[in-house]
Amino acid sequence: MKTKLPIKILFTFAFLLFTCAALAEIRFVSKTGSGAPPYTTWATASDSIQKCINICNDGDTVIVANGTYKETLAITKRIALIGSSMDSCIIDGRNLSGIYTDFITIEVLADCTVKNFFIIGKSLNSSVLLRALDVLVKLKNCRLENTDYVIQMMGRSSEISSNVCKNYTWKFVHAFVPTVIDSVSPKIENNIIYHNLGQEAVIWIDWGGHNIIRNNLININRPANDPEDAINAGRWVNGIDIKNNTIIGSIFDIDVGNHSDSVMIFNNIG
Repeated sequence: MKTKLPIKILFTFAFLLFTCAALAEIRFVSKTGSGAPPYTTWATASDSIQKCINICNDGDTVIVANGTYKETLAITKRIALIGSSMDSCIIDGRNLSGIYTDFITIEVLADCTVKNFFIIGKSLNSSVLLRALDVLVKLKNCRLENTDYVIQMMGRSSEISSNVCKNYTWKFVHAFVPTVIDSVSPKIENNIIYHNLGQEAVIWIDWGGHNIIRNNLININRPANDPEDAINAGRWVNGIDIKNNTIIGSIFDIDVGNHSDSVMIFNNIG
């Protein structure tokens, strides 16, 4: 006898998906908005990105108009935060303290997407532009400047793609974790990185099951006696895929250490 239980489960799942989609909102931020919640039209847009994030629910999308937003952010909901231009939609965190941690410009505390912004970090000294610990962040199509560390991430398979970065003093990406997590596979792809002030490896991966570093242009213009690598993926990395990267000006291009099980290094120019 055939059971109808799978069909009931299917309809229940579809209903839940529909309900979640129906509850999601598109909210707006603009320098000319009236600032009246719930910010669901341009006429009633929030004048602050953080004010809008604060009333969001999981699944919401926040659209930000061009302009300069002098603030730091704490992303506490699973949202998509979408700017209007990587040149003219500016999050300016210069000389500002972070909301939860003094030195963080954007603290990511929930899975999210951030794209199409020009993000300016707090300072070139002891600061992080974006930090995502044990959450998944997709950072795409952004300009990133004026910070010590650009991106710190830990514990999830985050994606850093199609960004343009310069004027930072330490690392572009620092991915770390205290123990081996084989299921974590960060992706760092299609970025243009001008490492003109940096004092460490441009991309430093300490962990992961299968890390992907592909199609990046890394231009290193720093003192010739600085011996650090362009890409360093060692320690607890169990797999690494480094392909089609162009590296200019590095003394040591790629170092995968002695602890990687599966290594693919192919078609890199340096």
